[in-house]
Amino acid sequence: MCDILLEDLKKYCASVSSNETLSRLQNMTRDKRFLKTNPDLDSSVTILIHQLCRCDELASAFSLYQDKFIAQVKSIIKTNLPRERNQLSSDSQYSVDLPSQQAVSGGSKVSRLIKEQTPVEFQEMLVNTFTHTSEALRRLYRHQKLLLDVSLSEITSNKQSPSNGQDMISQLDIRTGINESIRIVQLRMGKIIVVRRDSTSSLRFDHFLKLYSICVLFIQ
Repeated sequence: MCDILLEDLKKYCASVSSNETLSRLQNMTRDKRFLKTNPDLDSSVTILIHQLCRCDELASAFSLYQDKFIAQVKSIIKTNLPRERNQLSSDSQYSVDLPSQQAVSGGSKVSRLIKEQTPVEFQEMLVNTFTHTSEALRRLYRHQKLLLDVSLSEITSNKQSPSNGQDMISQLDIRTGINESIRIVQLRMGKIIVVRRDSTSSLRFDHFLKLYSICVLFIQ
C-alpha cells in the first residue's frame, strides 16, 4: 500500500511544473488536478485496506506510510540542494539534516555551495523546492481523504463495536504526518535561507524583491 501511494505521489509531483504551481500560488489558475485519482489506485488501495483490516494491521500500515512520505518530503529538499559541478551525485555526502547550526557558521560543504550560488541560482532552488513540496502536500491531503473514506467504509462494513471503531479512526488520519512534513519544510528552508543572510542583506533591490515574493507566496 505504501509503495502504491508513494508512486502516485511521485508521479503527481513530476506531472506539475514549477510554473504551473507558481500560477496557482498567485491565483492565476485554480487547477484542481490534485483531487483526481486513477481508478486503479482507488481499487488497489481499497483491496489492500480490506486485507490489512482483516489481519489487524491497518493502523500500523498507516503509521508506516506517514514515516515514508515524511522521508519523501525530506528528499525533495535534499534533491534541490546545490552540488559541485564536477562531482557525481552521491546521497552519502548530503545529510538530510543540513544545513544545521554548523552549516550556518560556514562549516559544511552544503553551506559553502549555497553561499556560492548566484542570486538567480538561489532563487531557482527555492522556487523548485517550494513548488514541489507544495504539490506533494496537496496530494497528501488527497491521500488522506482517500484513506479515511475507504477505511471508515471498511470499519462500518465489519460492524466493529463503537469504542473499537472510534479508537481505530483516530489512528487512521494521516494529518499528523502531513503537519510534521510542513514543520520540517518550514524549519529546513528557514535554515537554508539563513545561510545566505549576509549576502541577502546586500542584494540588489530587484533580486531582494524577487526573493521576498518567493518566500511570501509559499508562506501564504
